Amino acid sequence: SAVKAKLPEMRTRIEEEGDDVLMYANNYRKAEEYSEFLRDKVLKSVGANSQPALNYKDALDNMLNKAEALKQSVDAAVIAYTDFLDNCGELFTGVGPDQEY
Repeated sequence: SAVKAKLPEMRTRIEEEGDDVLMYANNYRKAEEYSEFLRDKVLKSVGANSQPALNYKDALDNMLNKAEALKQSVDAAVIAYTDFLDNCGELFTGVGPDQEY
């Protein structure tokens, strides 16, 4: 009930400050900085030791872990794509028996 009473305040804070966090964060740290914003600014406003707050923190940690895994995957894909562009810069198209591509 204490958390429910704080929901409008939390929503307002996220709407007012969350966009700035995303706008000004480094591209590679957007998810991490947004998660920190939610945990440090929003979550503390409802009492960080309540069960709903702890559940929310767990969900944030899960989101951060998934964002880190996505970042690592994208980093690996960029490296592979850059290697492809650097080392496989020619495109050869095959032609079928009817001169189709």
